[in-house]
Amino acid sequence: MGEKLRVEVLARRERVWATNAREFDTRPEAALYARDLYSRWKLVEKLRIVPLSHPRREPYEPGSDDPALLEAPRPLFNLGHVVATPGAIEALQRRHVDARFLLLRHVTGDWGDLDDEDKARNDQAVRHGTRILSAYGPEGDPDTLWIITEAGRRPGLNPSRWPRVSCAGFQL
Repeated sequence: MGEKLRVEVLARRERVWATNAREFDTRPEAALYARDLYSRWKLVEKLRIVPLSHPRREPYEPGSDDPALLEAPRPLFNLGHVVATPGAIEALQRRHVDARFLLLRHVTGDWGDLDDEDKARNDQAVRHGTRILSAYGPEGDPDTLWIITEAGRRPGLNPSRWPRVSCAGFQL
């Protein structure tokens, strides 16, 4: 595995790249975060991904950004009705993870910490409209977060056997 990465942002009317403390192991993971950030923060003008060793607060130079990061990722399937269990909400809060970020990863085909066989099953499930599941967190970690998209998903699907839980602090 190579050097960890970070996302840098050039806000409107700024001349210096800004960053935060988030670190990423892979470029696709950093790109998803960058796109999620762009979708929620209206002041983002430009984005780029750089290694952690790259100097911080560098002045903007034309061409130093990555315009592809401003393109919205395309969902591979419809999520259907989104619900969360109280335990999942607690784990999201403990891990300081935004549920929207995990949903974006899930719906764009980043299956998280599954083995290759399960990832291949998900790829097939996207084509056939069957159950899809993603796991985010190491195996055996009690805070591993699972996202499950059931077969037969459609907008407004309301699985009555699941409790409706308000995701305090998360707008899903």
